[in-house]
Amino acid sequence: MTDRPAIKPLVWEEIHYNRSNEEPIPELTGWYAETEVGSYYVMLEGRIEVTLDGFQFHKVGSFDEPEAAFEAAQSDFTARIRSCLLDKPEAVEGEIERVARAIDGAWWAWADVHYSEDIPGDRLAKQKSLDRAKAAIAALTQEATHE
Repeated sequence: MTDRPAIKPLVWEEIHYNRSNEEPIPELTGWYAETEVGSYYVMLEGRIEVTLDGFQFHKVGSFDEPEAAFEAAQSDFTARIRSCLLDKPEAVEGEIERVARAIDGAWWAWADVHYSEDIPGDRLAKQKSLDRAKAAIAALTQEATHE
């Protein structure tokens, strides 16, 4: 589990605009790509401008060739996605099993308290079992927020 996942390539769609009523053929004015972080635009306005319009507007750069603009947009997108990934995915190996054990323990402690016969001498033991399960889950939650 040490390989980082591949980032999907941006899929570009052409943007056409009729500059005048006399021009029957729309002129290519740029491209756009929809992503999970917003829409990338490569616009043919003098120098080729690359922008990301999402939660905030972000200028990626200006370029002489569309290919360089596409590469810059892909690089920006890849960097944004990779910044959300763990550098060492092996650090979380076993985490699912550990959390599952804690949840399983909590469920059985809850079931023991709520579904077994109510024997007065067992009530304290059941409550301690439930408290241990709650503490295990709280410890997992605290670890997750401090990593």
